[in-house]
Amino acid sequence: MRFDVFILGAGVAGCSLAEASLRRGFKTGIFDPKSPGSGASGAPIVITNIATGRRARRVNRADECLHTLHRTLQWAQEHSEPPFFKQTDVLRPAFTDAIADDFRASLHKYEWKSTELEWIDRASFAKQYPWIGSHEGGLRIRGGFTIDAPLFLKAVINASKRMGLHTYFHQTIHNIEKRGAGDGSNSRGTMEEGQYYGNPERKNKFRQLLRPRHMSTNRAKSHTVIQFTDGSQVEARHVIYAAGAGMKSYPIWNFLPLSYLKGELLEMQLREPMPAEFAFSGIGYVASDPSDPRRVITGSTFEREYDSLNPTTDGHARLRKIFRRLLPGFSENVESETGWAGVRVSLPDYQPVVGEHPEWTGHWVFTGLGSKGMLMSPYLAMQLIDVIAANDD
Repeated sequence: MRFDVFILGAGVAGCSLAEASLRRGFKTGIFDPKSPGSGASGAPIVITNIATGRRARRVNRADECLHTLHRTLQWAQEHSEPPFFKQTDVLRPAFTDAIADDFRASLHKYEWKSTELEWIDRASFAKQYPWIGSHEGGLRIRGGFTIDAPLFLKAVINASKRMGLHTYFHQTIHNIEKRGAGDGSNSRGTMEEGQYYGNPERKNKFRQLLRPRHMSTNRAKSHTVIQFTDGSQVEARHVIYAAGAGMKSYPIWNFLPLSYLKGELLEMQLREPMPAEFAFSGIGYVASDPSDPRRVITGSTFEREYDSLNPTTDGHARLRKIFRRLLPGFSENVESETGWAGVRVSLPDYQPVVGEHPEWTGHWVFTGLGSKGMLMSPYLAMQLIDVIAANDD
């Protein structure tokens, strides 16, 4: 079968790309060696927070990201009976005077809308939110979402299938072969384990090389053949690598300085529901299920070195400490606890990398979104598909 766009990876990034590609009218396929959301995108509950980091920095293009995400959520919800998202404000307590100073400075340092961010002094914050741990005041960040990620991804796939998406799940790729011309010269290559097609001298310039850009409209055409171990194959004009932790399986991207960071979460069942209209972010985060405020997720650990991909006793202990620090008023309200772990991809500057391979025409990367994957993926996916469409015109 031949596709305009074929996507490798069915997490939040890959599913966002599928939606954007279908909306553009492209014949689209998506592959995952397991099932949608089997990696870090399958975290039980995720939140969107546009005031990130210690200094509550405003996420770049926050308006566009939230608007595009909301459109995707509403579209996918039409194809899912259980509700999988809710609009929530994020409360960020300042646990030290220095953090309080940074939070107050954020109000003037970044271009916030008047309705997006509010600093609340210590006394008022304690009066309004008495279950939060000791603090020096805090921020209320409006307009975010809390999302049941597995239900969301299932709904996006179902909605996309109705638009014509072809899915290739629980399969294994044997080989990826580029045929035809690329970058103005005839080329033919295969991507097999151990081979490397990037230029090592370009490693330090990956941001410039992979920035989305409009290519010359008269550049030579090429296509790619993807062969599966069961003997079947597909062809595509464009291949987008959105494989998360699976990016290490595709050696043409070895020149990217990707880091694979393990994060653990703790799923808790409470005896009494926590306030459903809020998520909480401080030394970690706490959020409740959109349809069950007694089901709560606490996250996340941040591990660069790890021996196991499974939840650990140490991670469990650290997450319980985060929950008690953020919400001591609920710390005696826990009935049961279950661990979860996943690996997400990041880069040294913690910014995503999106664009075309410097040597393999028609091969694109979409990775490095880290903890902002849910917030940014729908918007950046739309931008990348627009670039691909412009290149094809």
